[in-house]
Amino acid sequence: MPAEGQTAFGRTGARIAFFGSGSLLSRELRAALEQRAFPAVDVRLYDEAGQGALSEFDGEALVVSRPDEESILGLDIAFLCGTRSEMTPYLDWGSRRGFTAIDLSGAAAARPGVPLIHTELNPGAISPPLIASPHPLAHNLATVVSVARQVASVGALRAVAFRPVSELGAAAIDELYQQTVGLLSFSEVPRETLDRQLAFNLVSSKGMQGSLGPDYDERAIAETSRLLDLPA
Repeated sequence: MPAEGQTAFGRTGARIAFFGSGSLLSRELRAALEQRAFPAVDVRLYDEAGQGALSEFDGEALVVSRPDEESILGLDIAFLCGTRSEMTPYLDWGSRRGFTAIDLSGAAAARPGVPLIHTELNPGAISPPLIASPHPLAHNLATVVSVARQVASVGALRAVAFRPVSELGAAAIDELYQQTVGLLSFSEVPRETLDRQLAFNLVSSKGMQGSLGPDYDERAIAETSRLLDLPA
C-alpha cells in the first residue's frame, strides 16, 4: 500500500477539490490539470445544485457532493469555480479547515489583504490560505501591458474585448444555439437567458445588464488596474 499522500507509483500528490464543479469553468480547469498531468491523489467535486451527479477526473469516476464544511478533512487545495454569490460562503473554509482556496469567481479579490495573483507578474505575493485569481481578461491585458512596459511607460489602458457567451454558463450557450437555429429556420428567437438576440450579433455589455449582472465589466476593469497599478 502506498503511503498516505502518495500514488501507487510513489509520487507525492495533492488532495484537491472543485467547488461549483458543475460550472463550465470547473470543467475547463479540470481538463487543463489533466492535460498537464497534475499530480492529484484525491479529487473531490462539490456543488450545491449537482449533488449526486457523476463526473470524472483523469479517467476516474467521481460523484458530486454537496459542500459540508465539517466533512472536509485532509484537503490541500480548493478551486472556487462558481459565481461570486455562490462562492462567497466558502471563502473562509480554507483558513478554518487547513487548505488553500484559490478563488476564480471574483469574490475574494474585494477582500482587504487577499492577494490577486498573476503568476508571471507577482508570484512572490502568493499568501495562503486564500488567493484571488484574476478574470481571464484582466490576466491577458496585464500580460500584454507588462511586456509593453519593457520598452515604454504606460499611464492608461483602453481595450475593446469580444467576450464569449460561455462566460454566462451552459444555459447561455444552449440559448445561443437555439437562437441560431431559430434565425436559420425563420422562427422565434428565445431570449429567456440572454435578454436579446446574440446569434450573429455583437452587443455592448452595457445593454445586457439584466443577464450579465452588475459586476460583469467592473471586475475585469478593477483587477486589470490592480495588477498593473493603474487608475481604474
